[in-house]
Amino acid sequence: KLQEEAMRKATEGQFKARPVPTMPVAAANVQSQQSMKALTEPKPFNLRSAALSEQSKAKFQAHVDAEIQAEKQAAEFRARPIMQAEPMQIQRGTLPLTEVSAFELNTDRRQEERLPFEKARVERESQLAAARAEAEIARAEQESREVKAARKAMIPETRPMPVYGPGMEVRRSTKPLTEPMSPQFATNRRIR
Repeated sequence: KLQEEAMRKATEGQFKARPVPTMPVAAANVQSQQSMKALTEPKPFNLRSAALSEQSKAKFQAHVDAEIQAEKQAAEFRARPIMQAEPMQIQRGTLPLTEVSAFELNTDRRQEERLPFEKARVERESQLAAARAEAEIARAEQESREVKAARKAMIPETRPMPVYGPGMEVRRSTKPLTEPMSPQFATNRRIR
């Protein structure tokens, strides 16, 4: 019994394929008829975009070929023929040479004309500077006076005792003195 148990456990983990099902005769005939049909043959699509694509590729290739041909022609060197004529002779001019004479620059003349203006400008600037300095001194003096006056005004001053004239005489008051009276609050009655 132990051996049977061990055999059963050993065969449990092994793969066992199912047998191929047996087909009836009618099903086998259908299968053979299907296998006799001709296979589908693919045909290329006739798309308009494919034709346009071919045209544009051909046009682009022609353009590239033309550019390559133009570059080749530009790279070829063709020398010009050498001139066999006499070299050019330089002739003397018929005009007389320029004579140098005394000249006056416009800048020199302008500088002389501007001298009085420059002097007047310098004088005017010095007067303005002097006036500014005087105004600054006057302002500083005015400020110091104002500060002194403000400090003097801050000091408190006492008023003197008024002096009455000789005809005035100080007398005693004729009114009787105030007599104090005890208030009669209602608290005295409440407490009792």
